[in-house]
Amino acid sequence: MASGVIGQDDIFSVVPKASNIVPAGEQVILECVTREPGTCAWKLDVPELEGTGFLTQTADNFLTASGLRARDATSQTDCTIIIESVERRHSGHYTCSPFMNGGQKDAPSAEVVVAVKPASVAFIGEQAETTELTVSSVDTVSVSCEARDSRPSAELHWFLEGSELTDGVVSEETEDPQTRLVTTRSTLTHLFERQDEGATLICRASHPAYEEEDNREASLGVVVEFAPVRAEGSDLGTLYGFTDGEDKDLTINFTANPRPSTIQWSVGNDAYLTAGEQTFDGRIIAGPLEEVRASGRVDPAMHEYSLRLTFSPVAAEDHNTTFTLRLENNLGEQELRVRVAADAPPPPAINEPQPASEGNEESAAAVEGDADSEDSVDNGKDESGVSGGAIGGIIVAVIVLLAVIALVAFARSRGKWCFAAESGGDTRKEWRAHMDPEAADKEGHDNPVHEQKPDPDTAAEHNGTNGTNGANGTAANGKSPAKVPTDTPV
Repeated sequence: MASGVIGQDDIFSVVPKASNIVPAGEQVILECVTREPGTCAWKLDVPELEGTGFLTQTADNFLTASGLRARDATSQTDCTIIIESVERRHSGHYTCSPFMNGGQKDAPSAEVVVAVKPASVAFIGEQAETTELTVSSVDTVSVSCEARDSRPSAELHWFLEGSELTDGVVSEETEDPQTRLVTTRSTLTHLFERQDEGATLICRASHPAYEEEDNREASLGVVVEFAPVRAEGSDLGTLYGFTDGEDKDLTINFTANPRPSTIQWSVGNDAYLTAGEQTFDGRIIAGPLEEVRASGRVDPAMHEYSLRLTFSPVAAEDHNTTFTLRLENNLGEQELRVRVAADAPPPPAINEPQPASEGNEESAAAVEGDADSEDSVDNGKDESGVSGGAIGGIIVAVIVLLAVIALVAFARSRGKWCFAAESGGDTRKEWRAHMDPEAADKEGHDNPVHEQKPDPDTAAEHNGTNGTNGANGTAANGKSPAKVPTDTPV
């Protein structure tokens, strides 16, 4: 439901919203309120209403016939009109234009757009009548999609397997002058890659009139044409297990679309074989082109093929030969190279097992068998490599260590054994001093029982006669000593 906005001048306090996009059947309110009293009126540019032109609130018959009404037909300031149930014919421009002192004044125009969802969303051009888009991995391709006859215009978006494509998209709109409905066309120019094979290209429309159940998109299955390629690389390296004198097959898998028109094996620089041919001695045979089966069936969308070279039997010179497979279709060519050896394959890197599908069936099985045999040996160890006996020994050692620590702590707290001397040393000294004073003197001057007192005569001799300084007759404390009275007459 549309309404109004605050006016920005001295005449209108509320003006209609500039854009009012609503689905059919909803109520639309075009608010227009003046600050001063006047005579309400509207200018209409609505092609499908017969009364296009000037409209006043007194035109009751026209208002009723057109599905419009005044919110307050008696008001001199509220010029608001209401469309009770908007229809397609109400689409157009409405301008509130009341008569005020000084003449007629126009509020900003309001557009009513009755939303009409697109009649259809579909691809056009070469893709109009097909469900697949065939593209090349080396050339860009343009594809167009339209959302027809909508109001307002629809927006179109492109998606490839769920991811939106925004680069290389150009859109244009065309309006029908009679119905004023818009057709939106969007063109995508894109270079598809080999990995896009089997993906879904979607053109999806968005529009305010869409309901949840409406179909709003068109889709195409993508078929990518590409040159022959082996995803793991063109050099297969060395395949093992080709023992002299034994029959052996060398198998190479690859993908191509369309299937290769040229298939040629090169055996060193001497022989060139196409499918079904063999060397002059009949020992090496080139097998036919076969489609790879997944889960027991051929999946054409994979475009995966295999070729087999049969050695009947393997000869010593094969171990020094490079075998080259040349593949070509109208998109390009690819050369695949491989060598063979009689030795067992080296241990595969962690998480990188050598594929058995390309000539290593027996050797890969042998490696796997060796690994199984190693796993089956019971060496009495758990997964960490520590035996049960070692674990038991560790537990016993820990228990013994804890017991020793507890015993030492107990002895220390009770003053037992070697800790007795440390805790009772002072008591023993006092006992010895009491029993043998001379022995106590030997213990040093810190014995509290036999503290040495200074000899007064010795102290006087050390400090001077009568406790004075022998040099200047002063006391040791720096004061003159008191005179001693004598019987000698003066």
